[in-house]
Amino acid sequence: EEEMKLGDMKVNEATRGLYPTATAKYALTDGKATGVEFTEKTYGMQVEQPLYYGGRLRLTLKQAQVNRQVAQAKFDKAEADIAAKITETFYSLATAQFNLNDQKELFAKSRGILVLAGKKYEQELITKLELLNVESQANQIEYQLAVAAKDLDIARINLLQAMNANPEAQITASMDLNCKEHIIDLNNCLYLAYQNRPELHMN
Repeated sequence: EEEMKLGDMKVNEATRGLYPTATAKYALTDGKATGVEFTEKTYGMQVEQPLYYGGRLRLTLKQAQVNRQVAQAKFDKAEADIAAKITETFYSLATAQFNLNDQKELFAKSRGILVLAGKKYEQELITKLELLNVESQANQIEYQLAVAAKDLDIARINLLQAMNANPEAQITASMDLNCKEHIIDLNNCLYLAYQNRPELHMN
């Protein structure tokens, strides 16, 4: 952004070089000559018009315009790259949230099934092997729940890093426009990244 501002300044400066320049002059002289005091005031205007510089002025302007276009292109690329990264990490966080919720529901159901299987085993309605199979499945679901929780933490950190925000902030991705406390939507992520990513201000 700063590079684009500098480019604008150079374009304006090069453009001004093609037009006349005017300098106002004013002089005031007080004195005494042959016993007579006098005051002399002089006003003037000096105007300079470049007639021929071998195309140097127009070449300078053209170069300044090209540099400005390059600065704009670099800014657009940085903006697009950051937008893509934030979009990717945002939806990764949302997916991780959905997965964790699903695993929590599945874990709760598996606990209920395990309790029921234990009662059936006590009543000799199922064999020991069948009970062990239910316990194994319940343990597997519990492991999946732990993995989902870890994946959510990683997804949250990745999004915060993409925004250059506080990595310890607690945020939740919202898939709609209803934002509550500690809930952030994609547009807010892009805005925060623009505020915090230095390359958008330095390029």
